[in-house]
Amino acid sequence: MNKGQWGGIFPLMLQSQPVTPDNLNGRETRMINKAVLILLFLLSGSALAEGKPPELWSWFKDLNKSKEACEIQSSYALQVLGLGNQVENEYGIYGNVKSNRVVVKCIEISPNQSKLMVAVAGYNRDSVELVRNKIIDLIQ
Repeated sequence: MNKGQWGGIFPLMLQSQPVTPDNLNGRETRMINKAVLILLFLLSGSALAEGKPPELWSWFKDLNKSKEACEIQSSYALQVLGLGNQVENEYGIYGNVKSNRVVVKCIEISPNQSKLMVAVAGYNRDSVELVRNKIIDLIQ
């Protein structure tokens, strides 16, 4: 294997001698610096989350209305709550309410019955619970 075949930093792993600043060229040094910066950036993001996973609160409810009526009422309820970055597709309605990620899904059980599924995720437990409960209260 030659350096040109794999390029970049991979040949450093094939060297039998330790990697030191003396046996690195400028390009390899810049690549290592970029890799270190990317790693630091990724670690800083997890530090913001304090190393704990987000809260996830979900809820299911049977409704005596069609799937279409459930979807219309769900969309309206999310607009009332100020849903941002809203995306609607065959899998549900997605978006953000403040710092929380929300998904609402209506599933047809029969022509006049549907099941509502709500999930809210975020790092602030109280906020996640509050948003989930407000969505549930607005959809009857």
